[in-house]
Amino acid sequence: MLCSSFYDNIFIDFRRFRPISVLSASMALKLEAVISVIIKTRLNMKKHCKHISSLFVTLILFFILPVAAHAFPGGISGATHKSGNTGCNCHGGNAFNPDVSVVIDGPDTLVVNQVASYTVTVSGGPYTVSGVDIAASNNNLSPVSTYLYLLDNELTHSNPVPYVGGQVVYEFTYTAPDTALPQTLYATGSSRKNWNWAVDKQLVIIPDVPVELVSFNANVLDNQVNLSWTTSTETNNRGFEIERSSDGSYYMVRGFVGGNGTTSQPHNYNFTDNDVKGNLFYRLKQIDFNGKYHYSNVIEVNSTSSPAYGLEQNYPNPFNPTTLIQYTLPNEGIVTLTIYDVLGREVRILINGYQEAGNHSIYFDASGLESGIYFYRLEAGHNFTSVRKMVLLH
Repeated sequence: MLCSSFYDNIFIDFRRFRPISVLSASMALKLEAVISVIIKTRLNMKKHCKHISSLFVTLILFFILPVAAHAFPGGISGATHKSGNTGCNCHGGNAFNPDVSVVIDGPDTLVVNQVASYTVTVSGGPYTVSGVDIAASNNNLSPVSTYLYLLDNELTHSNPVPYVGGQVVYEFTYTAPDTALPQTLYATGSSRKNWNWAVDKQLVIIPDVPVELVSFNANVLDNQVNLSWTTSTETNNRGFEIERSSDGSYYMVRGFVGGNGTTSQPHNYNFTDNDVKGNLFYRLKQIDFNGKYHYSNVIEVNSTSSPAYGLEQNYPNPFNPTTLIQYTLPNEGIVTLTIYDVLGREVRILINGYQEAGNHSIYFDASGLESGIYFYRLEAGHNFTSVRKMVLLH
């Protein structure tokens, strides 16, 4: 029974060392099953020992050698910058190759708890098969590609992935944390035994703030209604449907203006409704990417009345150090917009020149000015003058 004992030992050792072997999990299970059949047979072991030995060698050639070219066909973790600067040392020696390109693609800014899609693309190198290790600073990763799976809270390949068109694309999702703290995505990719780092992708996580509509105005010019509105912040904003009604009850969609997704910066929007007559009502339907929506306040427009000059209150107010100033011109002409301090001294001239009729806006940057009360004055047309107060707080 020497031969039987020999194969028993092989089977036991194989199972014990499989986690660090070169076999993938599926290959290992297949080989274990075949060896188990050989051992359990035990029929005339001495007589057939030579044949069993030949069969075992054949199994090694068919199961191990085809995948041995890739050092970790079942994937690996701890090979990204998150774990230090060791890199993908699973191939032995120094297999770092700058010709291998590893790129992380996806959004840079997320809202807390937002789920976003990303890809890691591996190209260059020997162009045969690829492997990958993807990590996140808070571990919130989920595989999309069928050949990715989670290992120690990181994403890696379940088997070496063949190149297609000179590259391999790994798809996954990342879930932002519930706090607005910076996060990082990491990746290391291989092309057969050659590997390289990806440039770490820095993520900005912002609070879940609604789309804040600062202003919504309408002006009539030559049988057209010019609508303008401003947002101070936006979250998951797909855009705005413009709705119009002649009685204030039944509204019809007149158009759509795309939003800016998620942003903490102010944005200005405009829409022109043509061939208008009589008294009309307008509202905005703000729509999120997930289908949720919110309505703005309703504004009433008399298309037969003459438009008027107007100077809006700056936003934000108080401000530090920038604020938005908006105004309306019913006619073209020379316009002057000037900033004064509380003593009436001229601080800065923002506008001094010819402008077309319509809605206008300009940002005032008060960097370098002391905190306090300031005034801005608009002069336009033959005799229009308007002054408003604003507060700078550093």
